Amino acid sequence: MPDEELFALAAETKLLSRTVLLAQVRRMLDDPRARDMVADFHNQFMDAKKFVNLQRDAKAFPNFATALGATTRSTTS
Repeated sequence: MPDEELFALAAETKLLSRTVLLAQVRRMLDDPRARDMVADFHNQFMDAKKFVNLQRDAKAFPNFATALGATTRSTTS
């Protein structure tokens, strides 16, 4: 949900200003809740849990990042 500051700027149509809008986007992305929200969105969108137990085929994918599985696990819990 938008906070009071964002509601007020929207009501005053100040979000039509590129400068104001970018400042608000940066402010929201600096909020610790943003990381969790973005991770949750991508986990749902990509159904990331299906990759948790993914094992790489080293012959077929020698450059596959071995840390990918751990990274997926840390963001899907």
